[in-house]
Amino acid sequence: SGNDRKKLLLDLWRNLPEELKRFEEDNFRLGNVWNLLPAETRIPHHSVFDHCWLTAAVAGCLPKPAFLKFSFGPIQGFVTAARRAEDYWAGSYMLSFLAAQALSVIIDKCGPEHVVFPRLKGQPLIDMLLKQKGIHVPAGGAEELRLAAQPSLPNVIVALLPAGDADTIAKAMRKRMQSALREMANHIQQKFENIFSGKTATRIWEKQIDEFLE
Repeated sequence: SGNDRKKLLLDLWRNLPEELKRFEEDNFRLGNVWNLLPAETRIPHHSVFDHCWLTAAVAGCLPKPAFLKFSFGPIQGFVTAARRAEDYWAGSYMLSFLAAQALSVIIDKCGPEHVVFPRLKGQPLIDMLLKQKGIHVPAGGAEELRLAAQPSLPNVIVALLPAGDADTIAKAMRKRMQSALREMANHIQQKFENIFSGKTATRIWEKQIDEFLE
């Protein structure tokens, strides 16, 4: 089915080089250099896998490919408001989590190979999204939880998309981020029901959430 083919694509994108690396380590002891082998012959500083994924992205955008640059904030506001190391971490993680939500739209609609920046393979938050789709990813246990708590995604996304779909996908990315933010806000509001029980406080809370993302 189409869904099975989509899962197969995601599985190959995430795990094929690692599986080949493991095979090489078990048999020929070349696993440490597998991320660069086989090299792309015209630009040998990256592997042929990277070339194939980028070629697939371009082919999926024909006849009119376009770059989409998607950025969001506030960033400086988080830095200014932080008072402790925990504040910096929480703000950075929140923005990284929202970036992952926006990236999930591109992954669902086009595929991860269409994301030019940031590099998604091995990103803990992206791996968590893949696991939710039933894709096996390496690591496990406490180490996986620790890595998933790393705010490692930037607030700028560059993707290669069909020109006719770029605007629609960008709007879907924004909607997905706003929905994720709203879900977080509702969870926090439930924890502080006594504070937000008044109409005025609730109205201010709602206004801040609705106007938060840039």
